[in-house]
Amino acid sequence: MKNIKKILNKVSFKTKIIIFIGLIATIFRLILDYAQPMFLQANAMYDDGLIFNYAYSLYSLDWLGGFGQLTLAKAASYPLFVVFAHYSHIPINTFQILFYCFSLIVFFFATRKIYNNKVLMLMIYLFCIFSPMTFELGVFKVIYRTGVLIASGLLVFSSAIGMYLNRNNKKEYHFWIAFLSIFLSFFWFIKEDSYWVLPFIVTSIIILEISNYKEKLNKKEFIKPIIPLLVLFVVITGYKTLNYIAYGEFTITDRTGTYYKKVIEDMLEIKAKDVEHVWITKEAYNKALKNSETLNSLEPGLTKCMYRDWGLLDNGELSIDLSYWRLRYCVDEAGVYKKGGKYVNSFYHNVHNELQKAFEDGKLKKNTNLKISSQIPRINKNDKKQFKKFYFKILNNTISYSYNLPIIEYHYSTGTNQEIYKVQLFTHSKIYNGKITKKDQKLMDFSINII
Repeated sequence: MKNIKKILNKVSFKTKIIIFIGLIATIFRLILDYAQPMFLQANAMYDDGLIFNYAYSLYSLDWLGGFGQLTLAKAASYPLFVVFAHYSHIPINTFQILFYCFSLIVFFFATRKIYNNKVLMLMIYLFCIFSPMTFELGVFKVIYRTGVLIASGLLVFSSAIGMYLNRNNKKEYHFWIAFLSIFLSFFWFIKEDSYWVLPFIVTSIIILEISNYKEKLNKKEFIKPIIPLLVLFVVITGYKTLNYIAYGEFTITDRTGTYYKKVIEDMLEIKAKDVEHVWITKEAYNKALKNSETLNSLEPGLTKCMYRDWGLLDNGELSIDLSYWRLRYCVDEAGVYKKGGKYVNSFYHNVHNELQKAFEDGKLKKNTNLKISSQIPRINKNDKKQFKKFYFKILNNTISYSYNLPIIEYHYSTGTNQEIYKVQLFTHSKIYNGKITKKDQKLMDFSINII
């Protein structure tokens, strides 16, 4: 207590007022968040349901659970976050908002040497925590990785900036190195495309190393800035090793480092007539089937499975990327995944080799449209027209928060009552399933009116 009093005595009256306002605003923001229940798709086998299954397996010390077509579909950072929230006994929506507030404070702490205007910092903080985006259904109100993506990304950038600005202060310098090591590794496994942060991180380290060289520092100092990348490499290798031991596949997810990924890339490369809102058309799929003996060995059940039930457009095509998920589902239904990860990878390896040979022999022709990623279709003429047509409309909606309005009418959560109740207990959260008490309704109405 004496140390706290000493610290408070050193803080100016103006700073105390700013901290007090920030604290009251944060508490009020948490009350508003608590007033709005969470939305859950417990039966979403590729999204919410999958994430919760991962989290429960981690909690049960069973890594990502038994092997199946979804075991390596996504990475484990957010499920691990859910487990931490569980042990904290804090409702996960509150835990996510607290994490977001924490990331903003870390950002201000990291950049205080660039601008130390506390009033401006407070204004930015208030704007960020009350932004309509933070009340949006698909961001903080679902048990999904969007709830930590913004905060963890901000922590990565803040740590890199703090590391450079405090290079001449050993204690703070080491603190930011440790922070970057932790949060870069955490951020890396939230989504499968986290490599986009590397240019910023690598450039920051290069600039820092140039400064070290100009200042003629000890050789040991040149190793310190690359510690976060070394830690990331060790964590990635450890993660892959765990997956190899448990499932026989040395990868983070099967969408980033296996032959399943290669097969999807091959199908996207097949020249076929463009169909709006479809990534892999029936025509492309049928050509792949015709030129892959391994894939054809699953007929006629594979095609029957691919084009039935959910995800079909009026023209019978699979919408957007659903063909990716349906392929793995149908291959699993054919019994391939029951034989283990090594067999699954060798199965897709054979399919990939057969499709590549068909390309080489000229039996399959490649799409020549503009390619920006191996995991999405090439850009065609219609895409360019759509981009020109909707670019400014989307930009306006983003600036005006038209897509991020507070939730007035809640969606019913999906899944059985048992599934919803299980998630509700584990996450200590209120999940909206069509029933709400009068007390909660009043609190929610109050929250909506304030927003």
